[in-house]
Amino acid sequence: MILSSPLCSIDACERSVLVICECHNEHFCNDHFIEHTMQLDTTATNKDQSKTIKLNKRSCFHTLNQWWKNLYQIVRYSSSESKHETVSPQSIELTTVTTIEVQEDKNKLKKQRHNLFPFKEPYQTLQTIEKKSISMACSDKYLLIEYKANLCLFDRTLNIIKQIPWSYTYVNICWTSTLNQFILVTHKNIFILDETILELKEYSIPHHNEKDWSCAACSDTILYLSTMDMAAYLYEYTLLPSIEFIQERQISVMCSIYESILTFNYGNERLIFVICNAQTFQNRLELHSSLTFEILWTIPLNILTRCCSIRNDQWIIINYLESQLLHLSSDGTILQDYKQISLSNNPIINAIQWAPNTIVTVTMKNLNLHKFTTSSLPDLPRTKMYFNEIQVLPNDNLHQVTTLNTLNSWCSNICRRVNTNNDTMNQQEETNLNTLVQTYRSKNTTEKLFPLKRPFRTIKITDKTSVSLACNDKHILLKQTPYLCLFNRQLMIIKEIPWPYEHVNTCWSSTLERFILITDQKIFTLDDNTIILDHCQISSNDQILWRNGACSTSNLFLSTGDICVSLQQYTLQPLIQFVKTWHVTGLHPQNEGILTFICTNDKLAFVISNIYVFRRRFEVHSLLTYERLWSISLEAVAHCCSIYNDQWIIMELLKPRLLHLSIDGKILQEYQTKPLATDIIWNAVQLDQDTIVTLTMTSLNLHKLS
Repeated sequence: MILSSPLCSIDACERSVLVICECHNEHFCNDHFIEHTMQLDTTATNKDQSKTIKLNKRSCFHTLNQWWKNLYQIVRYSSSESKHETVSPQSIELTTVTTIEVQEDKNKLKKQRHNLFPFKEPYQTLQTIEKKSISMACSDKYLLIEYKANLCLFDRTLNIIKQIPWSYTYVNICWTSTLNQFILVTHKNIFILDETILELKEYSIPHHNEKDWSCAACSDTILYLSTMDMAAYLYEYTLLPSIEFIQERQISVMCSIYESILTFNYGNERLIFVICNAQTFQNRLELHSSLTFEILWTIPLNILTRCCSIRNDQWIIINYLESQLLHLSSDGTILQDYKQISLSNNPIINAIQWAPNTIVTVTMKNLNLHKFTTSSLPDLPRTKMYFNEIQVLPNDNLHQVTTLNTLNSWCSNICRRVNTNNDTMNQQEETNLNTLVQTYRSKNTTEKLFPLKRPFRTIKITDKTSVSLACNDKHILLKQTPYLCLFNRQLMIIKEIPWPYEHVNTCWSSTLERFILITDQKIFTLDDNTIILDHCQISSNDQILWRNGACSTSNLFLSTGDICVSLQQYTLQPLIQFVKTWHVTGLHPQNEGILTFICTNDKLAFVISNIYVFRRRFEVHSLLTYERLWSISLEAVAHCCSIYNDQWIIMELLKPRLLHLSIDGKILQEYQTKPLATDIIWNAVQLDQDTIVTLTMTSLNLHKLS
């Protein structure tokens, strides 16, 4: 069972402590730690005090980084599949933030003020006689660039490994670590180059625009393409299991009909765009989140530029027409504005970072490799770089990777929010981290999950026609004919909404911050703050009868009919729009189908029934690759509930039984319930890290998990 943690010192805050500020003797959760560090800035009254406060904040970041690295070791150790003996990980200590010597930090800050430009003299250089394109991309081993009418693959000493004849007048190149291949985009064609077999293949993908392709970039899961037309639209394609069209997206609400994407680049869940206005000749630089596409910051430009991503989410902006280089911080602050006076006849026209200590530059005459001294960059606390620099070992399992991604996301977000003075609450993210930390604290506890503790709050229910439950951190939604009932955390009814539909399946979207309600033929969203129920205009066949639904952070998945073999995938933002039909692999098309499913933490979990042999099973699939991760047999029709992010509760109904499953499908506990209809748990959902909601035939209940 999950062990209890001390609570935040702030009055009325019931969240667990993640950070202790020793200098102020305060205990903080995620968001109140951020508020605490922000108040340090706002209470400064003079320059000396401001400097000291900034150093205190940097000390907090330093401790946060250390906390991350220590927890990484515990995750790697406690999840190791190579150990046969029982592992007893050390209890994870709360982070202690202490004030360090100001003079020591001043010395560090002096080092951090070293400028990035001019670059060091190249330690390797190659003269370029003919230059048609300035696009280039690199993998860990190779650099690909157009050179002397060929595509040339260079090693780290600029020796040519492979030359491929190249007749196209234009090419834009990017590297995808997911496919381990280079992607080359011309105006009309797209090619893929495998660096292992050194074979260039043309790749046919659906093109939803008659215009020529312009630029390309890759994230871990998405290929982004732009076109040459006068419109700021981006085209998204999946990388796995194959390159398939997802959607067309307007990248900025500010874009007019005269604006277009001149160029763009990707780096660490960020997309940076150079937007060109053909009417006013005023351009700008925009940084967007690749997850939500919100604009993080924008900078006006009066020139045409190229951009290069470097470590710590920083950027190099290259104005080759005026021999100018800009070094931008992660929040858009100009750290250095540098004129290449000595290189006015041979300015840098493009650059790319190649490994942590090397940067490649292209000038009008040369291809150069420069040593890239990491100390010349401010040591910003973007903790994600730790995971990127640690080699993932062959025996690392899916749970380790998922756990580390959760840690990276939390640490990166808390640092970004402090740096940008963004006090936006993200309680779900903190809940996920608290759950993760406490799960590792209790990894080897012998205490069982079942039977659940006696409910600390319960209410009687009268309508037994729906077992669908959904909740956020404040409310629970349940159908009680003739209403939809919105309950608070004390199970008091906050709002009763008239509801004429017999069938409803509900889920919560943290992206939209709304409940989604699925009836046979209509889909609604419910804002639990304004209590406004909106009908979603989703394009579908009139003959389709919706059955179930579930949300990831970016997509809505819907099933049709009582039993089905495929899901309909829809985007959530900017609109709910159809993406594709996903056929679940491994299902017999006549005999098997999906009874119900839920989505959590980049996974889809299905209860599947075989109507020919009357057998059921529970399957978990990856949302990234759609592959089946594992499967177990069931004895009866069941519902499922996700707990602690990656564990599962299975509730078998006809032969009452509860199963507690681990992330990899191992049965942690099997519990036979008493065959009394009133006691059988029909459905459940985790409300927060310490509370689970259960629904029986007669009651709605709240149980403590710890």
